[in-house]
Amino acid sequence: MDKFIKKITGLIGEVKSVIKKEKEEKQKRRLIVVLTVFIVALLFFALIAVPIYAYETIYQIKVYPGVYVEGINISGLTKEQAIDKLNQHVDNLKDRGLNFRYKNQKLNVGLTVVSPEDPDLAFPILAFNNEKMVEAAFSVGRDNNLGINLFNQLHALLNKKEIKLDYKLNEPELIKVLKDRYQEFEEPSENAQINFAPDGKIIITQEKNGFEINYDKGIKELKENLNLISINSIDFETVRSIAKVTKPEAESQQALITQALQTPMITLLYDDKKWEIKNEEFKNWLGFSKENGNMVLEFTEEKIQPKFDELGQEINFIAQNAKFVFADGKVTEFQPGKIGLELNTQTSRIKINQEFFNSQQVEIQLNVDETEPLVKTADVNDMGIKELIGVGQSDFAGSSNNRVKNIKNAANHLNGTLIKPGEEFSLVESIGDVTAATGYFPEYVIKGDRTIQEYGGGLCQIATTVFRAALYSGLSITERKNHSYMVSYYYPNGMDATIYGPHPDLRFVNDTGHNILVQTRIEGTYIYFEFWGTSDGRQVEITDPETYNWRGAGEPRYIENPNLAPG
Repeated sequence: MDKFIKKITGLIGEVKSVIKKEKEEKQKRRLIVVLTVFIVALLFFALIAVPIYAYETIYQIKVYPGVYVEGINISGLTKEQAIDKLNQHVDNLKDRGLNFRYKNQKLNVGLTVVSPEDPDLAFPILAFNNEKMVEAAFSVGRDNNLGINLFNQLHALLNKKEIKLDYKLNEPELIKVLKDRYQEFEEPSENAQINFAPDGKIIITQEKNGFEINYDKGIKELKENLNLISINSIDFETVRSIAKVTKPEAESQQALITQALQTPMITLLYDDKKWEIKNEEFKNWLGFSKENGNMVLEFTEEKIQPKFDELGQEINFIAQNAKFVFADGKVTEFQPGKIGLELNTQTSRIKINQEFFNSQQVEIQLNVDETEPLVKTADVNDMGIKELIGVGQSDFAGSSNNRVKNIKNAANHLNGTLIKPGEEFSLVESIGDVTAATGYFPEYVIKGDRTIQEYGGGLCQIATTVFRAALYSGLSITERKNHSYMVSYYYPNGMDATIYGPHPDLRFVNDTGHNILVQTRIEGTYIYFEFWGTSDGRQVEITDPETYNWRGAGEPRYIENPNLAPG
């Protein structure tokens, strides 16, 4: 029995020994697996993660490889370098301009149209938003989670990522430039017209079909070809222009014309004013149009407009704010607010046509729009206007007579303007219409290869001075564009602003928490804009300007004017 027990005990010991060895073997195998996984992970990190980390570090402040802006490679560039590169391409485009052609008549239009007499009258035809395009390029591979960013980076590297062109094309002004050049080659259609013989007999002229240049198609082709490298020349085509009113159609309405001429006089009224228009005058306003295919006898817009221009000279009045003038902290001058008036030519013509032709009215009230002054007389007290918070100054020495007149007119109009707390001030809106009726004089402006006259030369002297006043007052500037090149009127460089309604505009926000009163004065050739209000203690620091991309003036260009006699 003892031997049996010893044998069993021995067997049990052997089994335990085997089990122990198996456990040790399993532990060794687990350890080998763990070590293997760890080594593989280290290798993966060394082979993948480290290069990715290095790649991200290299391009931390640079555009990732494979990113282009309309065919221009900006890979590996910082934002500033990329903007500089795009600016170089834009400068090259500015040198070449936009080229158009109708038959053999060529026209080169600059990206910015500038007045030779007054650089204030400069406005962009085509402008590229390089900063926004570079920002979009820089965001490639950065604006999502890690996995998507890595995928976008790899996709750009292998397939090229193109950023779309971001630009603004001033189509209305471009079409004006084109029409100024090419309208002499067009033959617009003409409806059958109503004329009168010396004995008063009605004469209906023959309608005329014609042709016009298809500017819309040309502009569309231009936009399809826009890029930052080279813009192809645009060839214009013509489209047929069909008269809407034929001679037989007009002749069938002679009874209506005769009936209209039986009225000896029409009286136009506004307030206590009246204008008596005899039929010898208003018969020349008569013409035909079509509404839903039906003939309509009316006073046409084109023919009645000169009369409206004449009446506007008597009616129109710019709203006048109640005003302060400060001297030694006291109000020394007061001006009551007055409502602004403007003849609404569109609704007035419709009203005249309806009442005269449909209701046989001969006394007709004109439609005149009224504009309340921003500052009414009842509002001038307790404005919180205590002290001078900022002054802008500029020198207009050397200006032409008309330019000086325009500067003084705008300064007088803006004098006393009140800017409310939290209000965004717009200089274009505050100046309002720039026409002869509002006291402005014409200056020359280049459009394409022609020199024509427009009103308002000198208003950028106002914009520059107001900009400086806002800047020295520490106000938040929300819109401002400098001139396309250096102008002697606006020294020091970088302290100027240009306006040409509706844009570019000069805008800033009154964030002082109090009203700001604008006061203007002119001393010799110096103009001053003073901002009165309540200081909140803000301090203003302005650094010296830095000049770059300096370019001298090009060679003079002499363009023949066919409207002038030789010599």
